[in-house]
Amino acid sequence: MRWTTAAVIAVGLLGGCSHTQSMAPVGGTGAALMYPLTDAQADRVLATAMASEFSGSPISRVEFPNKGYTATMRFLLDSHQITAVRVPARGKAPEPSAAGEALVEGFYFEVNDAGTMLISGRNRASKVYERIVHEAGLLTKPLTQGR
Repeated sequence: MRWTTAAVIAVGLLGGCSHTQSMAPVGGTGAALMYPLTDAQADRVLATAMASEFSGSPISRVEFPNKGYTATMRFLLDSHQITAVRVPARGKAPEPSAAGEALVEGFYFEVNDAGTMLISGRNRASKVYERIVHEAGLLTKPLTQGR
């Protein structure tokens, strides 16, 4: 039993983990949100959040499949990559127009993390996500995603 437990822990630590925080719709678990921001505003939100959490560390731009930024944390043999991106989305306007439900253009945000720093990596990714939500909220209120 001890060897089995040790083997499972070793595989988990050596194999690393990956995690995503997103505003995208997930299997009926509440309303998916988006922010009615311009491309430049959404880019600034991501850049500000990443720069505040990774000050002094190299941050690289991501272009595909969605635009954003990525940074890698390192400690001894461990590393953890955190990527924050903006995804184009449409949201339901707060007040429908005479023609019916109006949709506005904007973005939702995702933070992906992967690596072998299981606790500190995920905590840092959560802080980046919280910072993104805060920064975007300073510019505009979130809207429910439309179809």
